[in-house]
Amino acid sequence: MTNSASTIKTKQKNVTASFYISGQEKKSIRLKTAQYFKEAYSKHQKLGCVTKIEPIKRPLSIDTNRDLNFRIISHDSKEKSYFGYISVARDTFLPSMYNKKDNAETDIQLHDDQSAYERSYFLYFEEYDILVFNNNRLGPRPDDLAYVLTRSSDDYELSFDAIWNQKALQDVLKKGEAIKKCSVTIALPRNFKESQLDLESPFSETIVKLMSDNGMSKLKLDFWGRASNKKNTLGYLSHEISEGIKEFIDKYGSKLKATDPQIKKAELQPAGVGLKPENLLSQELKYTTKVNVVRGYPALKDVKWALMSAFKSNIGTLTPYKL
Repeated sequence: MTNSASTIKTKQKNVTASFYISGQEKKSIRLKTAQYFKEAYSKHQKLGCVTKIEPIKRPLSIDTNRDLNFRIISHDSKEKSYFGYISVARDTFLPSMYNKKDNAETDIQLHDDQSAYERSYFLYFEEYDILVFNNNRLGPRPDDLAYVLTRSSDDYELSFDAIWNQKALQDVLKKGEAIKKCSVTIALPRNFKESQLDLESPFSETIVKLMSDNGMSKLKLDFWGRASNKKNTLGYLSHEISEGIKEFIDKYGSKLKATDPQIKKAELQPAGVGLKPENLLSQELKYTTKVNVVRGYPALKDVKWALMSAFKSNIGTLTPYKL
């Protein structure tokens, strides 16, 4: 071993992942996400070396494209998952290199036929229809992945909806304050059965019946209340609505059964001057772990392990979404 090789340092970097499920407006329409991953993997196997990619241009406007590279690296038959990455070009304001020894910062010199790309890694579980997506602020987004998977399809649109972390209702509802505005997104599991619910609030029952009767899997509600002109009279949204929302989140903020509804997002604006909107639920479900990095890059096997760890560490939350 040479001296230079023996002095290469291994560092650790945080890898944060979020979790997504295929958007499904109607349960009657069969999901094709797993099929698209299978077709892409079959195509990418013919590329050979893992450094070979599929370049794709995503149109953003008439004269603007988003330059993407796409590669599904492997399929795990045991875990029934596809591992790969999608990357986006960075052609301006690139990072610089700093030499500690010389205390000098220099540009990264690229030739005309070279470009720098930011990667976002992913792991898709076909039996669960769960996408574990590496959060890279400068990298591609899940909607970019949806585009590259379905860009050749004329009759099917794919989207990935974030899975939200389940949490108890915040104090703002429990204090009985008047509500000026409320936004709630409700999702129903694929094997949902209305008859198994135990709802007491007329508001909650009405919403669930509306979704069930119309075959909806997701519904976003925006409420705006009306101020009262009478002195000492409560205005804005009624307590019946707040109690309905409270019942939803108290009972189904933490899913116990696969047939339970899912409150994916809830935000409330209390009545009163200077009061800020309150998030009733936490943000997207996320998981962070560390991977080894050598000369700025992690090994692909380590990234796959990190995403697999994210999935298995949250299996209790993710299982109700299983197909």
